[in-house]
Amino acid sequence: MTDNKILIHIGYPKTASTWLQKTVFSNENLGFTPFSPFSKIENDPRGDMQALKYFVDQSDVDFNSELVYQELNSCIKQSNLLNMVYVLSNECFVFPIFKQGYYKMTADRIYQVFPNGKILCLIREQKAAIFSLYNQIIKLGINYSSTLEEFLGIKSGGRLNLGIDVSVYKYDQIIEYYQTKFGKNNVLFLPFEVFVKNKKECLIKIINFVEIDANIKEIEILANEKYINEKLKSGTIEIKRIMNRIFYQPYKIGKEQLIRRKIVTKLTPLVQNLIPERMHVQAEKRLKGIIEEYCQDMYKESNQKTSELIGYNLSDLGYDC
Repeated sequence: MTDNKILIHIGYPKTASTWLQKTVFSNENLGFTPFSPFSKIENDPRGDMQALKYFVDQSDVDFNSELVYQELNSCIKQSNLLNMVYVLSNECFVFPIFKQGYYKMTADRIYQVFPNGKILCLIREQKAAIFSLYNQIIKLGINYSSTLEEFLGIKSGGRLNLGIDVSVYKYDQIIEYYQTKFGKNNVLFLPFEVFVKNKKECLIKIINFVEIDANIKEIEILANEKYINEKLKSGTIEIKRIMNRIFYQPYKIGKEQLIRRKIVTKLTPLVQNLIPERMHVQAEKRLKGIIEEYCQDMYKESNQKTSELIGYNLSDLGYDC
């Protein structure tokens, strides 16, 4: 529909998405623009939530590619007139959590609206990604109280105990699908592990990918920033999970629910500090052991293919190959 420059950042969850959204994708000194027609909570660029509704949540009957294009096109043109690139970013484009088999539908919809768009995605070693995602969901979601086994689909749970589709971590399938739709030169997948070790390398790759003249000094400044993502210690995960179950009332909304959320939020760090460090270590070993036993060699073949597709030897980065 358009020849204007747009970068679509599709995921994955727990691969520095928030840092990229806040620090890079709204940074005019790097050649990106903060313009967005979609509402963001308190103007905090943590991802285009309205775009997620369009590309993921809407039914086939309601999805209208022309309407989405019209809503975004003015911002894209405004960005390009300033010789900058507009970024549409949500880490759940590639992986709508708790929804099965959506990545092809989302890719198709993005392609319908932006057939000339450039696709960026960060991947992460699968077992570490699953562990980190479960930690984050328990940390943030007062309405989520599934055990890790329920989260992985090993066991079925009770109320609101939703599991994830672990097949979405077979990266080669998703990479090949996006390459087929958009063309190999318009799709960039980078390992999160490379980002952690060398942010400058990743930032330069992204800048070169979208073909803009960036401020090198700005890249160096950002590359030297520490990437910090606070997470729950493993011993706290189980306690927080139980608190989620106790305090959350599924059908209650409004002030009472907000009060319950605040109580849990305040209690969590207090509980974490009371738990001896050795118990955190034991809990982490147990949780990671569950993931290891469940996954085993599930991703080995996929990782071998992914290494060839993206030009990184994933075995050197700790992936099962």
